[in-house]
Amino acid sequence: CGRQCVGCTRIAEGQARIVNLSSVMHHFGNTNWSENLTPQEPSESTYCSSKLAMAMLTRAINLRVGDEEKRKGAERAGKSGAEMAAKCPGVRAISANPGAVHSSIWRFCPSLLMPIINLVMTLFFLTNQQGCTTSVACAVGAVPVDEDYLQPYFMLGSWRLPFEVCGPYVGYVPMKPRYPANIDEEARRLWNESEVAVRTALETKN
Repeated sequence: CGRQCVGCTRIAEGQARIVNLSSVMHHFGNTNWSENLTPQEPSESTYCSSKLAMAMLTRAINLRVGDEEKRKGAERAGKSGAEMAAKCPGVRAISANPGAVHSSIWRFCPSLLMPIINLVMTLFFLTNQQGCTTSVACAVGAVPVDEDYLQPYFMLGSWRLPFEVCGPYVGYVPMKPRYPANIDEEARRLWNESEVAVRTALETKN
């Protein structure tokens, strides 16, 4: 009960944040949500689309339960979205791109190539500590209210690529994800299709 009260207090004070882990690979994803949510055989395309989905899920959450500034978009989410926003005015979602990180995620690469891969990662990739910077910043950092995506590299103007792949590390920088043109409509569709997929999975499990 005490934990719940603390949580409610933080929400009321606008301190609660949801952190979604995205990636530079979101640039190469697609919005075929029905196919991506229930893939027959997971592929690189599925991975890219999952990272785009994380960025767009952030948008969908903020349309429904964003803080005071972001709640202005809740009306576009329909009646249910506006009701949820009214109940949780302090919840805010932000997505993080950790960058290219020299971590154990690469352990499944062919063993014969690992010496070369390790050399490349040592020279150009971020350390684990650097790679967690954007996630921590999303949770507790000073992020402008109109930003919902952080990445760790220096950006030259509006040029996303190649800088977001492996640019100079600067900590964390807000950036606009590569959203589809009809972002709010697609974010709502992702939310709705995710609800259907989760409900189906739970019914199947039970």
